[in-house]
Formats: sequence, C-alpha cells, structure tokens
Amino acid sequence: MIVYEPRMELKLPRTKRPRRRELNRFLRQAIEATELAGEVSVLLAGDEAIRKLNRQYRRKDSATDVLSFPAPSTAEGIAGDLMISMETALRQAEERGHTLEMEIKLLLLHGLLHLAGYDHETDDGAMRRKEMLLRRELGLSEGLIERAGLDHAHLDHAHLDHADLDHADLARSHSEPSLQRARQERSRRAVRA
Repeated sequence: MIVYEPRMELKLPRTKRPRRRELNRFLRQAIEATELAGEVSVLLAGDEAIRKLNRQYRRKDSATDVLSFPAPSTAEGIAGDLMISMETALRQAEERGHTLEMEIKLLLLHGLLHLAGYDHETDDGAMRRKEMLLRRELGLSEGLIERAGLDHAHLDHAHLDHADLDHADLARSHSEPSLQRARQERSRRAVRA
C-alpha cells in the first residue's frame, strides 16, 4: 500500500501528481516480479522526512531518493517498508525528462530489489542485471544503477539491513505513523474480505 506524508501530495501541481491507482497497480506487479514474499508499505514523503531517517540510520545529513527497510525475519507476511522523497523524485524526473510517476516507479522497483536482498554495492552486478531485466519486463525507462554510470558514490539511497534498523526503531521515527496507518488499513481490508 502506498500512503502520502500529510500535505505532500498537495504541494505538487495537479498536472505533476502521480496517479495513485496506477502506482498501487505497479507496486503489486513489481512485488510479484521481484518475488517478494509479503506486504510492502510505501511512504511518499518530502525531503525533510527522508533526510531525518537518512541522518538517523546512515549518518548522512541529506535528503535521498529512496530508503528501504526490510522487515525482520520474524515479521510474517511483511517484506518491509520503502520511503521515497517526492521532492527528490520530482527533481530527478525533470532532469531525466520523464514524469514523476515514472520516476517513482523506478524508485519503487529499486527499493523492492533491496528488500529482496540485492545490494548493488556488494553483489558484482547481480542487482544491476536483475533491475535491467525487470525494467524491460515492467516497461520502465533507464534504471537508477545505469544512470549513475555504475558509480556507486553517486547512488545516494540506502538499503538498511536488519542490524541497522528494527521496527521498534522505526516506530519512533517520523514516518512510522503513516506506515502504521498503511498496515492497519491492510489489516482492516483483510478482515473485511
């Protein structure tokens, strides 16, 4: 499920806002394509919110495009959480000449691959190859790793391992209330079904 940080969507001009239904459809399709087992909650936030978590967990005092938080192995049915900065994504989309919606899809795929256990900084190209394959399969443009020219110093996002983050820490973070609402909404829907 994808949720927005309060008021974040309203900061965007109406013509640049991504279609919620399309992003949720893509998220389901990408989860299946990456073969993730479990639910993924996504928070579309602003630079300040993502900067706070980037500083807290990576000791980098700057905004980034995407952060991934894998669920602990004891969390049944949950693959993890993603946080995407819509402000950074919008700047990147404008630089690349495509829509914000396309940029968010690229960031979703990249973050999902991190949740699936890939790490482009240590895997000798396995994540790059998988991302290229899935991009073609899902109809996406150039991916994050390719556009960084395989220069990992320019890829400013993170995959946080279980050792770096547990969900008790996340519960104390700025984004947790929105992610918690997403989990509660999923639970209500599961009960209704």
